Amino acid sequence: MTFILRILVLTCVLIFSPSIQAQDINDWFQEQLIASSELRHVDFDYNYKMALFAKKKHKKKMDPLLRSLVILDCERAWGSDSLTVLVIDQILMKTPKFRLDQGLALSLFYLKYKCLFLHNKYHEIEQMTDYMEQHFAENEKLRLQAGHWRRIAQAGRGVGPVEIHRSKEVVGVGLSHDSLDHLYIEANLNRAKNRRLIVDTGLMSSSVLFKDFAEQIGVRMLPDSTHATSATHPDVRYTMQLGILDSLRINGILIKNLPVWVSDEKNEYDCDGFIGTPDLARLEYMEFTRDSLVFRYPIPEPRSKTQFTMNAGANGDRCICIPYKINGRNSSFLLDTGTNGFILPQQYVSMNNVFVEIGGMQIGVGNQMMSAHGFLPYQDSCGFIGTPLLYAFERLCLNFRECNVEFVKKEDGNFIGLY
Repeated sequence: MTFILRILVLTCVLIFSPSIQAQDINDWFQEQLIASSELRHVDFDYNYKMALFAKKKHKKKMDPLLRSLVILDCERAWGSDSLTVLVIDQILMKTPKFRLDQGLALSLFYLKYKCLFLHNKYHEIEQMTDYMEQHFAENEKLRLQAGHWRRIAQAGRGVGPVEIHRSKEVVGVGLSHDSLDHLYIEANLNRAKNRRLIVDTGLMSSSVLFKDFAEQIGVRMLPDSTHATSATHPDVRYTMQLGILDSLRINGILIKNLPVWVSDEKNEYDCDGFIGTPDLARLEYMEFTRDSLVFRYPIPEPRSKTQFTMNAGANGDRCICIPYKINGRNSSFLLDTGTNGFILPQQYVSMNNVFVEIGGMQIGVGNQMMSAHGFLPYQDSCGFIGTPLLYAFERLCLNFRECNVEFVKKEDGNFIGLY
């Protein structure tokens, strides 16, 4: 189905919606669709199916367009924080309060808060909390959450936006490996020089520093904390607290005022923390080889049309989802450089021969396969692939602005798509 036809199909479904509010949102949505090139990666087949499902199953509870927008913009998130915030505002303003149950309203506000916080927009967070308290005064949970976020915004006021400074167009940094194939880079954090960080694209939230190190280098802590579970030890719980890192320097790249999580988890790694997908995406383009990580700006012209999506969880965190084939079936995987194998859906774990097709190559999984235990919501649907993917190619290039991936074969160096 062509791009234009998908738009027409979605429009036809929504025009016949019985709700005036839905048509208002639709008019605004179509304006954004025409005006913004950022929407060209939206899966309209998915949106269309969800709109039909919602119309059939939830006609009395929720407008079809509202449901499809919530699913499309809050779970898939388009990879654009600013656009996501605009859509959430439209949904909140144009939907009567009685149609926004507590869970839906809280998830919308939380996603907006995350998008604003990642860009240090503390004044906008305070404006959002004012709106929450005024329009949802009778909702105790929303009112308490608004006060919580206001305290964070007040503590962070004066920090300023995230700033990225580049001294040269091409910046490379060496990758080192440990026995578990974790990928390490060296960086300067505040005044601490040559500290080791694990490059973990499976880390969907802001970068994480261990508590002792964060205190040592003077990370400015904000009054927020949450409980988390260790991926390697599911029975272990620890606390994560938000903070602001004054500066992160990776060779010729300097990032200022970077929001980070500070964890009191026991440090079982030979490093001081992790750098995750959202902060790598700020740099817009990077190339993995086995022994280096290269950032380029301006972004090179893409020579591959293989698209990935920047899927988002319920809290707005980002992950890189790339299509592939597994035993001949179309599927998708999350690129996770924090693991040294394949974490696949349960139905494949008991098979003797499992092959994945990526970049025109068949890769046998063999004894590198692990079971998906469900500690993350995406595992059972698509699985994870880690560092073995990097070793299968000469280079793996991620363009976060255009959401495309390029695979460079070792044998001939040609750029190719997935199939």
